Amino acid sequence: MAPKKQGKLETLLETLRHGSAPERAHAAEEIGLLDPIAKGAVPALIEALGDDDVDVRCNVAEALTLMGAAAFPAIPALIRVFTDDEDPGVRVFSVWGLDGIARDIGLGPYTAQVVPLLISALHDKSKYSKDMRGAAAGTLGDLVLQDPDEVIVALKKVAEDEDEDEEVRAVAFEAFEKLLTK
Repeated sequence: MAPKKQGKLETLLETLRHGSAPERAHAAEEIGLLDPIAKGAVPALIEALGDDDVDVRCNVAEALTLMGAAAFPAIPALIRVFTDDEDPGVRVFSVWGLDGIARDIGLGPYTAQVVPLLISALHDKSKYSKDMRGAAAGTLGDLVLQDPDEVIVALKKVAEDEDEDEEVRAVAFEAFEKLLTK
């Protein structure tokens, strides 16, 4: 990494650890935009997923999304946030974080753990439920699966559900088609 970018990354990491909540949220956002090569930020981002501030946690998950494959070590933390965070918006961002990694290199040994969680999220009815269902469908379509039958059936059901949001149906249909062609 260029010295200038390294210096900026170090400053952002310091802010992420010790700044005010708005400063930490901004630092997380900037780290995500800085460079996907900023792998050195992943441990600090994982730690910041436990921040007390919702905006910080959302921005951290979004930064991990943008980092793609470099964020692979964050998968267990993203799964924990997806299952345990009290804020539905943070949970949506965690699914997008998983999707950012899945698109680049897959989820490896974590796939079997994530698939049932994502299938369950297809039926989410909490605040931001439309976003959660769309994020879950899109992520399922980006996974490489040994046996995609259960996922294909779940996505087809969402895609054909006339009571479902039109955007969610479209994402589910696209994911369904992706899995059929893999």
